[in-house]
Amino acid sequence: MLADAARDRLFISDSGHNRIVVASLAGTVQQVIGSGREGLIDGPASTAAFYQPQGLAIDGDTLYVADTENHAIRTVDLATGTVATIAGTGEQAMARASAGRVC
Repeated sequence: MLADAARDRLFISDSGHNRIVVASLAGTVQQVIGSGREGLIDGPASTAAFYQPQGLAIDGDTLYVADTENHAIRTVDLATGTVATIAGTGEQAMARASAGRVC
């Protein structure tokens, strides 16, 4: 959960329903970001897909989302309602390189 008191917004990671709910500080739902389906789909808020989003951060009109089961960082442009993936591929790295070999 993330509160933005200056703009009367509360962002809720609804992990179990694979979406972000935006409400006023009084609790009135203003917007739902994500279709509710599990997935890694960018685009408009109504059709984008997350997979158990959790951590949230905000910078101006950009909401950053830690999309945990997608192993990705996503952004939501709050002015346009567009979701984009800025880091991660949807796959968890199972090995790492160390001294020229894979462990």
